[in-house]
Amino acid sequence: MTKMSDEDIIEQIVLLENINMANISKPMVQKAKKKVIGAINYLGKVIGKNPEIKEPDVKNIWNLIEEKRNELMGTSREELDNRIVEVLKKKAKLTYEEPPYDMLSAKIIDEAGEALKIDKNLTPAQKADSIHRRFYERMLANTQKYLKKQDKKAAKKNRKSIRRQLKNYE
Repeated sequence: MTKMSDEDIIEQIVLLENINMANISKPMVQKAKKKVIGAINYLGKVIGKNPEIKEPDVKNIWNLIEEKRNELMGTSREELDNRIVEVLKKKAKLTYEEPPYDMLSAKIIDEAGEALKIDKNLTPAQKADSIHRRFYERMLANTQKYLKKQDKKAAKKNRKSIRRQLKNYE
């Protein structure tokens, strides 16, 4: 985590805390409530009783994530580090007050390895390498698909950007 920027840690905290079934299904429930309340308000006006029930604002998951991201901007690095550890402990179901980072890392690697169907008999380092390799392969495949769909102008712009970034790494 020490190599991650504050923005990267904020992004991970926000995603880990907010991507869940409740938040994903919330917009659908809110839309349904909005339609029902709209119908009640309309019927009330028709029969002469004006209930004027306030319709809920419908927020999609990405708006919620953006709000949460903005809330965390300006948070100190120490607070961000503590918060991400707490989120990871909760997700990994670790009950230790202060689990060693290596224990937390091993648990996360094991869970990611299970999700990716990586051999259980590998060491945590081997699993981490396999996870990294699969992630890298997926990112590369997605990037290639994206680049193939570009028009010439966008492709030229991206080539310049890539060259500039490669020069910065030299």
